[in-house]
Amino acid sequence: MAPNRYRKNTKGVSSSEVQFDATKFISEEAFKRYQDAVVKQKMMIEERGFDMEIHHGYPSIAEHIEKRHWTKFFSQPDAAVIHIVKEFYANGISQFTAMATVRGVNVNFSSAAINQFYGLPSIDNDEYSQIIDNPDFNEIIQFLCKPNTQWKLTETGHPI
Repeated sequence: MAPNRYRKNTKGVSSSEVQFDATKFISEEAFKRYQDAVVKQKMMIEERGFDMEIHHGYPSIAEHIEKRHWTKFFSQPDAAVIHIVKEFYANGISQFTAMATVRGVNVNFSSAAINQFYGLPSIDNDEYSQIIDNPDFNEIIQFLCKPNTQWKLTETGHPI
């Protein structure tokens, strides 16, 4: 048998020889993130569902899941294709919108898209969002601080 340096590489192309592919990645930076994830073999923890049969000793949990229509959300997910998942994260991490491009397809991962997928109601205008959008600073300071505490205000009169 010929020495190693003369043998044909039968394992395919090494990761160092793989070139940037614009059909899979939005930028060379995204490609590098993907390569780092593949070369370093970062472990991925797969999602797990909530098995109602195993947790039958906790009927209150199952009741809450069903009452809130979370059954699909808690079901066992299908097996993931790891390299596609890594492409998603490599392409989506640098974007400021809730979109990632995977194999030329734009994937919307906004809260509205996720809620729609799971059949959950929109939370864009829930009580929490309303508080965040229009906080009642007087109520906050009364709840969190000692009586007669005052806000420090900016020049425009907004609490710091």
